[in-house]
Amino acid sequence: MPDSLIHEAFWQQLYIWQTLITGLLALGAAWWTVRATQSAADREVAAAQLQTAASLAQTRATALIERRRIARQSWAFMAMLSATMGRVLDDAEEASKLAIGLSAASGNSVQAYQARNRIKRTGFSEIMAASIEFGGQLTEQFLRLDGDIDVLAGETVQMPGTYGGAVQFGIHAGLDTDLLRVKDRANAIRQTAIEEMKRSTTLLADTEEQVRAFERDGVFPV
Repeated sequence: MPDSLIHEAFWQQLYIWQTLITGLLALGAAWWTVRATQSAADREVAAAQLQTAASLAQTRATALIERRRIARQSWAFMAMLSATMGRVLDDAEEASKLAIGLSAASGNSVQAYQARNRIKRTGFSEIMAASIEFGGQLTEQFLRLDGDIDVLAGETVQMPGTYGGAVQFGIHAGLDTDLLRVKDRANAIRQTAIEEMKRSTTLLADTEEQVRAFERDGVFPV
């Protein structure tokens, strides 16, 4: 067969198959496009997952550090409250010694005044300020104790002194009862504060362990 005829036959066959070839080329190009798009999407999803995991870890770390801060400050508040109640109980005990036998006697006396005003409120202002954040249910009891001390100290009369002026006398009636009320409430507050200190200590130990693990390994213990 002459070369011219062979050449012409080749181009005829090529013309016949060009649509199929074009389609196959288009299909291949589409496959590569889909594959490249999918790969890019997978990378974006993986990056987003890593970012989300890092964000969650940071959020948890921040919450954990905040919980540790609260536990520390709560422990410090309860320790201060317990110590303050200890002083109140010591003062109340001294007042009780001064009040021996007075409630059974009628009238009033300087000694009863000393007993009624023996309890000092050292640290009360600091506790009042901090109780807004850390006092919880103890805030109400603390306010009641403050009121009990007011009642105890308020049962007085003023009488003329021997050499002029005025002298404060404490009323005997109800002295023992008023002192006992203060003692009972102060003791209850102190015992609750001690229990809260124990809880704060446990929580603090747990959070400290988790924070150290996160700072060391970058992960939280399971």
